[in-house]
Amino acid sequence: MANLTMEREGEALKVCLNGRIDSISTPEIDKRLTEETAGISHLSIDLSGVQYISSTGLRLILKIKKLVGDVKLVSVPAEVYDILKMTGFTEMMEVEKALRVLSVEGCEIIGTGANGTVYKYDEETVVKAFRSAESLEEIQREIELARTAFVLGVPTAIPFDIVKLEDGRYGSVFELLNAKILSKMLISGEMSLEEIAAICMEILESVHGAMPKAGALPSMKELAVSHLMDIRPELDEAAFEKINRLLSEMPDWPYMVHGDFHIKNIMMQNGESLLIDMDTICTGDPVFEFAGIYNAYIGFAELFPENDFSFFGIEFDKLKKLYDMTFDMYCKGIPEETRKLATDRIRLIAACKLLRYMTRRTDAERPDRGLQMRHAHEIIDELLPGLESLSLSELLAK
Repeated sequence: MANLTMEREGEALKVCLNGRIDSISTPEIDKRLTEETAGISHLSIDLSGVQYISSTGLRLILKIKKLVGDVKLVSVPAEVYDILKMTGFTEMMEVEKALRVLSVEGCEIIGTGANGTVYKYDEETVVKAFRSAESLEEIQREIELARTAFVLGVPTAIPFDIVKLEDGRYGSVFELLNAKILSKMLISGEMSLEEIAAICMEILESVHGAMPKAGALPSMKELAVSHLMDIRPELDEAAFEKINRLLSEMPDWPYMVHGDFHIKNIMMQNGESLLIDMDTICTGDPVFEFAGIYNAYIGFAELFPENDFSFFGIEFDKLKKLYDMTFDMYCKGIPEETRKLATDRIRLIAACKLLRYMTRRTDAERPDRGLQMRHAHEIIDELLPGLESLSLSELLAK
């Protein structure tokens, strides 16, 4: 006989089921649920203790859904989840699969980014642990974005599972057999700067050539306009109005940008390059991509070269050279004067991004905060008067 416990709070009811939900146990469950769901507007059914559910149990859930309307199945074991998915229940109501619990204690850290830390869990898999304990929605979003990119031909790794870590964080699991991060291959000497720049260029061409369906991805242009509002108090009114106008006038470029492209987000697996950290992908002009790359390699370290070594384990001069080589390949064939104009547009957007990043940090978090903000202001003051467009695609098309 299945065990059933209930916890009611106002018009919400939480039910926990255990054991086998079959023709023997269902009549009693049916009787109790029918009685208890009177006046209930939301029902959550915890199936973590269920080993098996028969067609009789499935029909009971449908009956209860008709009575209550808003029914959610949570902590569903993998075997039961497969039955629910096969029978279409995952399309009729919200169904949350139970998460495996893993420990990454003692695992090698192979990358650290803005949203989390990537661990080598074993020889075949890596786990990306998100910083926030409230990140399930963020993980689901990244998985969907990665699938979108993969379908469009972008070489990326798609998570195959979501897990909960013993420390309370959530993570996504990737199968990356013997994969190595590009930054570490540069440090070890396994690859030269020239080889890595060529790989970066190849991936950028793949990303920037991918055109998702309209509305499938966020717009980087719209995000940039929104982010500009965050630094409005830092800008004089004339500067704010001009940057806002230049951003608003940019073409709605329909191709993909990664948004956090650098050599710690590229892995090599059996000679194949794979782009990871897909939660930032959008559509937009490539100027936004290069502004992000510029900050990653140069912007954060222009005043403090040690910042590059702290994040990448690589010297500033080497990363600056990598940026120049990648940008030269990307802009191959354009006149030097046009290249300088493109660089000015990239640097202005990079300075705005740097300013926003620093305004959202405290002096304790970033001892370099004040000097970095002043430097960003100097770049904006220097470049803004001479710019009447911010588009890179516009320059490359000429």
